[in-house]
Amino acid sequence: MKKTDSMNENQGGQSGNKKIFTYIIIFALIFIIASAVIFDSFFSVKEYDKTDYAMGSEISIKIKSRKNSDDLENNLVSDVKKLDSLISNKTEDTEISKLNKNGKEKVSDETLYALKISKEIAEKSGGALDVTIGKVSELWDFDDEKNEVPSEDKIENALKTVDFRKITIDGNTVSLGLNQKIDLGAAGKGYACDIIKKRLEKEKYESAVISVGGTVFVSGKNGGGSDFNIGIRTPEKNETGCFASLKVKSGQFISTSGNYEKSFEKDGKIYHHILSPRTGYPASSGLKSVTVVSDEGIISDCLSTACFVLGYEKSKSLLSDYGASAVFVTDENDILTYNIKSSDLKLFSENYSYSVS
Repeated sequence: MKKTDSMNENQGGQSGNKKIFTYIIIFALIFIIASAVIFDSFFSVKEYDKTDYAMGSEISIKIKSRKNSDDLENNLVSDVKKLDSLISNKTEDTEISKLNKNGKEKVSDETLYALKISKEIAEKSGGALDVTIGKVSELWDFDDEKNEVPSEDKIENALKTVDFRKITIDGNTVSLGLNQKIDLGAAGKGYACDIIKKRLEKEKYESAVISVGGTVFVSGKNGGGSDFNIGIRTPEKNETGCFASLKVKSGQFISTSGNYEKSFEKDGKIYHHILSPRTGYPASSGLKSVTVVSDEGIISDCLSTACFVLGYEKSKSLLSDYGASAVFVTDENDILTYNIKSSDLKLFSENYSYSVS
């Protein structure tokens, strides 16, 4: 009897130990699962959105990140506004405003680079882009929406000051020709996106889609791939939708210039803000919009304006010089492309016809 009792006691003890071990395993699993849920809730990818206003345009910032990106987004907006405080010709005491007033000014490296790139593209485009158009753009003053057509005499006099070749650069000191004024409106928003890219290179995030006016910068992983589908705005006044989308790789910039923004109608004729440096009037090249993709924001921005002034055929060599690609929309709603894969462009509207070229 004693032996049997002893065996029963051992079996009972082993059974109890098994139950305790089982409970420990269950609690451990519950802890692991709970910890995973808590970890995932704190460190899962979230999307952070911010909108602001600078350079006369809306800034839109969308960042997907595993950590709070509010401070990063605020810093990006501050970077854009800081650049605007250097290169704007609309605000007093900026470096460009001082240069326009004095005719000569020592400028920062940031302003200097914008001027150098703009002058380079002016040379390669034969003056289709010319940042010394400041006096002409002042006459039209699309930002103030006066909706007035300047007199021919005023335009003719202002055109006498337009000549990028009269800009001289010595170190960081820039000098202008007599009565010249600089307008970096065709470069500023793309350049701002370059500044944004530099800050993002120091940060950890999953993906970013950032726009300043008509320029968009994309970076990171987009749904498991590296390509982003960026919408191209319908080139009609009062239209806010997109007629097509274009695949853009991470790290690239896409800029659009069109005659639908900052425009007015007078005596049955439409006047838009993309001015020809040759005529002093809104450019007329048979185009409604030009969208350029490049590896540098300031390049895509400047080229979209220059190509709009040049027209489709004359733009090809300029785009080739910079290894850029482009989508053109003609006045007849025909879509022409340069260095674009047909599979990368998707149309949403039957109002446009696409000719592969």
